[in-house]
Amino acid sequence: MLEQSSKIPPEYQYFGPHRGGSEIKYDYCPFQEIFKLNERATYCNDVMSNPKGTNFRGETFGPGSSCLYEGKKGWSVITVATGKLIERIPNNYGAGCYQVSTTGGITTVTVLNKRYQCLGGQQIDIRIVSDGLKYEGSLLCP
Repeated sequence: MLEQSSKIPPEYQYFGPHRGGSEIKYDYCPFQEIFKLNERATYCNDVMSNPKGTNFRGETFGPGSSCLYEGKKGWSVITVATGKLIERIPNNYGAGCYQVSTTGGITTVTVLNKRYQCLGGQQIDIRIVSDGLKYEGSLLCP
């Protein structure tokens, strides 16, 4: 997440007019770089951006996905059967890609097929059990 000296185009202002990622090709979405033959591999609208089996925050990549800032709560993934912590991601991780739609002024964010309705800037606390894993974290409504 960077503070830009010039304004980010309005359609890409997820966190304010000057705050976001550095790359226009990533819609100014901050991201963790994945290095593979020196190429960046994170596009919210590209289903190929996230290899299967590495999604610890319930992200969705593809059409209709947008960059959302993660809230103050870090993410954790726990095996339901054993209670074993699989992954702990601190709250300073930044942002992620999630399905977002808006109808009649109400925004809906979808995480692992569960829909959360919210208002701009509201923190959404996520608690989902899916495929034997318990996901907990938070996002900020765009």
